[in-house]
Amino acid sequence: MEFLRFHTATQVGESKPTEMVRPQTPLNLAGFFDKILRFGTISLAFLVPLFFLPFTSEFYEFNKQMLLVLATIVLMVSWFGKMWSHRELRFVRTPLDLPILLFVLAYLVTTVTSINSLVSVLGHFGRFNGGLISVVCYALLYYVFVNNV
Repeated sequence: MEFLRFHTATQVGESKPTEMVRPQTPLNLAGFFDKILRFGTISLAFLVPLFFLPFTSEFYEFNKQMLLVLATIVLMVSWFGKMWSHRELRFVRTPLDLPILLFVLAYLVTTVTSINSLVSVLGHFGRFNGGLISVVCYALLYYVFVNNV
């Protein structure tokens, strides 16, 4: 497939132009997603302790939790994009799969049966770490790390 076609003529009125064809380079999506996964996992370890937002009133835990949720979304999309570009579904099994699944399932059951579901999903104000969202993010990040590091 031709990307650009350049026509050059050495003299005015020449009937047969010389063609130069520049081939199109294929996109390396697997490499792109792999770079995002490597950079994201390493930078997450360094950014979480240092991250804060100046426009929130709770400067310690809420900001870090939002970074964790955003990083989980980006890393999960990158992991699925990497698997899609390789055309394979790869999942590394570990001995911790069943305990993590049971823990997240227990959190889900207690969230559904909770008196205050909103607090169970998001966490308590000042302590956003204990909600269902954070537990699911921790579990997903574990699987991203195990499958890509």
